[in-house]
Amino acid sequence: MQPDLPKGLIRHIFWHNTLELALRGGEHYNLKIQQFKKRKDGAEVISIPADNAVIQDYELYFSKRPPICEDAFYLQPCNNNEVEFTGYWFKSAQMREKSKVHKS
Repeated sequence: MQPDLPKGLIRHIFWHNTLELALRGGEHYNLKIQQFKKRKDGAEVISIPADNAVIQDYELYFSKRPPICEDAFYLQPCNNNEVEFTGYWFKSAQMREKSKVHKS
């Protein structure tokens, strides 16, 4: 589960959301990116643990999303050719609800 590739990073984020935020089932599918935006006063809409590794994973995920995309939190990972062509690790479309994020 390496965060240096799109599929590994999305698995890391799924793992954090499951263990750290205790999300279950449909909560993952219904999660929106806006729920993670920082407020102007620096507070966060959803609190994540003050663990540098966890924060780095989220920041990397946010930076690798295309600027114009659906508001869904989980986006479909790109393959290597798409990453090279677009520079983004994720497509602008939401992952399917039954995607096997946690499996190889």
